[in-house]
Amino acid sequence: MTNAAEHYVAQEVEYADPARLIELLYRRALRDLRNAAEFWPDLDRSPAAVQLVVHAQLILKELQHSLNYQEGGDLAANLGRLYEYMQF
Repeated sequence: MTNAAEHYVAQEVEYADPARLIELLYRRALRDLRNAAEFWPDLDRSPAAVQLVVHAQLILKELQHSLNYQEGGDLAANLGRLYEYMQF
């Protein structure tokens, strides 16, 4: 990523509201998984593909940890289970 692109992303993240941050995280996880899928069926033999999958898993873990189970009720509980399932 170029310096200008990195700056743009940093600015977007810094000033984004919580809903936009979640959207950005979803988009990045999907991008990582799409890029990793290009290595299929040799996914486990490519360090770059493994790194992309691990990054997507870390994003899901962060999303899971950001859930507010007290205020989110069933939605938070269901998202938590979904994020956990998708990490493995």
